[in-house]
Amino acid sequence: MYSISLYLKLVNKAMFVISLIFISIFFFPNVVPANNEQLKDSRIKTNKNVKTYSGPMGMGLIKSFEIGNVKKCVYNTISGQITVDLEEKKKICPRSIEK
Repeated sequence: MYSISLYLKLVNKAMFVISLIFISIFFFPNVVPANNEQLKDSRIKTNKNVKTYSGPMGMGLIKSFEIGNVKKCVYNTISGQITVDLEEKKKICPRSIEK
């Protein structure tokens, strides 16, 4: 009889520990730190040097920003928005898009 009660106590403690582990994994899945590749990807995809512009009736250059080594220029036109990619960061976005 003594060995059965001891066995039940050990099983009860084991089930309690397993339950705690399961609950901690279920409720805190993002506790594990990100690896270096994920950190590099998050840094590359951030917009840098964001500038907004306003033109006559909202036409022309409206926004410019940098992602990595590419500078992007966003233009409003009558037919919709157009995004132009410039390879060099030092280039300045022209105020109007060439037709």
